[in-house]
Amino acid sequence: MSRLFGTGWEMGHTGCMVNLGPDIVATNARTGTYALRVDANNEYAYRNLGADYTELFARVAFRPSQAMRAYPRSIIAFLNSEAESMLSVGLPNNALTLTAYRVSNSRNSWTALAAGNTLLLNTWYVIELHITQPADSGGVFQVKLDGNMDIDFTGDTLGGNTPANFRYVYVG
Repeated sequence: MSRLFGTGWEMGHTGCMVNLGPDIVATNARTGTYALRVDANNEYAYRNLGADYTELFARVAFRPSQAMRAYPRSIIAFLNSEAESMLSVGLPNNALTLTAYRVSNSRNSWTALAAGNTLLLNTWYVIELHITQPADSGGVFQVKLDGNMDIDFTGDTLGGNTPANFRYVYVG
């Protein structure tokens, strides 16, 4: 296992591509000086991994700070080489329950695979993920919350999008 990239937004830039301008802010940072603030619809930062992967480990610090929307919101999402959403960890409609999703039809269909703990507003959490190649059966989707296993799903993680690989990581 090797680290493909790491960023804590510490240099005052994302180190990733951004869409619709999530802000780099010096307030409410978890550690260090800066944080990435995603506070509007369709704001996100993403990274092209540069190759197709069938297994990933990821970690992101997250601080929910406002009421949720009337539709699922992604915290971190994994897309295939065709830029189609495959798997996501996020929050369901109007709730703060950490949830693992299988996404299909190019982001239009979200299927909740498993739910974890309910989060508190204005509290920092570290979310760690282990995902394997999306599959009709036997796909692994594990989520640790602050170092403790919160979601441990094995089963159908293939939402119908192909190819079944990971190429992009989206935050927000």
